[in-house]
Amino acid sequence: MVLEMPDHHPLASMTEAWRHFWKLERPEDPTPSDLLDVLHEIGIDAHREKWNGPMRVEQNLDQAAYFTRIRLCLPESRENEVREFLESHPAPVERELTTIWWDAVSRAVR
Repeated sequence: MVLEMPDHHPLASMTEAWRHFWKLERPEDPTPSDLLDVLHEIGIDAHREKWNGPMRVEQNLDQAAYFTRIRLCLPESRENEVREFLESHPAPVERELTTIWWDAVSRAVR
């Protein structure tokens, strides 16, 4: 069995925006480490490899401001403010990823 997953939620890059616009702290869990803990707890000998991969980044600032404003649940009247925020807080171009794998033993169905 092989799983690839981000180390943080795909929208974790918006954490600073949530803090700025709403004074909200976003959760940082669950993580691949949490999954490994669960797998080990149920007796699965899972392994982990961390790596970096590209982050999907909106190339057009106007589109980025529009979609970010919607994700932040802000009215259209604040889109310029969101655009200014994005200009001063560039999006990351890479993200941390994890591959988790283990040997799966097939069982015959009776």
